[in-house]
Amino acid sequence: MSSHHEHGVPSGRNLSISVVMNAAITVAEVAGGLASGSLALLADALHNATDTLAGILALWALRLGRRAHDEQHTFGYRRAEILSAGINAGAMIIIAAFLFREAWLRFRNPQPVQGGIMLAVAVVGLAGNFVSVMILRHQASESLNVRGAYLHLVSDTMSSVGVVLGGIAITVWHMTWIDPLITVLVAVWVLKESFTLVREAGSILMERAPVGLRLADLAADVRSLAHVRDVHHVHVWKLCDNQTMFEGHVNVDDISVRETGSVRRDIEGVLQGKYGITHTTLQFEFETHKDAGLLACEEQQEPS
Repeated sequence: MSSHHEHGVPSGRNLSISVVMNAAITVAEVAGGLASGSLALLADALHNATDTLAGILALWALRLGRRAHDEQHTFGYRRAEILSAGINAGAMIIIAAFLFREAWLRFRNPQPVQGGIMLAVAVVGLAGNFVSVMILRHQASESLNVRGAYLHLVSDTMSSVGVVLGGIAITVWHMTWIDPLITVLVAVWVLKESFTLVREAGSILMERAPVGLRLADLAADVRSLAHVRDVHHVHVWKLCDNQTMFEGHVNVDDISVRETGSVRRDIEGVLQGKYGITHTTLQFEFETHKDAGLLACEEQQEPS
């Protein structure tokens, strides 16, 4: 017996707007970086280019996630969003490595930078990135896929702030060394956010239980229900960032099949209401595997 509560896929409208804006910012910053000689501005342009690609990938994953279940993909296509988030994070790590290298070369070989052009273009980039961040802020808390694109934008907004400050410093005080320094700071931020996203995506792909969920407490809550004697052979995992799955064997009193319907509803109510579990599969049993462990039946456990 199973119960499945569908969760909607976020709309891609705001994500589409951010993709168009970032494509325009990328073109402006490439032109401005070449004209001004600013590595930080070119780094920001490269980062914006990956923001655009990240947004396109996230849009593709969102649309794929809306496809109906079929015989080959009985759980649907929502895992595409997690793959997209992981790919985006990997791309950010590669970008960070490239920025570190270019900053090091610029530290060793300082180049003249035209602060005025750098500042003007950076202000435009900052405005565009800030708007993109704001329109995706809400959806980023609901979808790991959108959060991957959102983190690209947040990091690029911070990068733009740094480039603006660098443009001011270069224009007013001629501090050209600040250009590669800003690039390094941007790369450090990108790495930090990338590893966080990789860890989250990896946990879901490894079918880890939600963080903070205590199986012993869950089992105790289920055992406290009427007609439930025991629960064992339990599996809890996340299908995607907003769908949690549960399956388990439940030993019940010697009751009729019809009576297990109310037991199932009680269990589903506890699992969904207290633990946020959206899909439940239960196997009812009587006097079966009474001494089995919570995680697996005795005969299925791996030798230590």
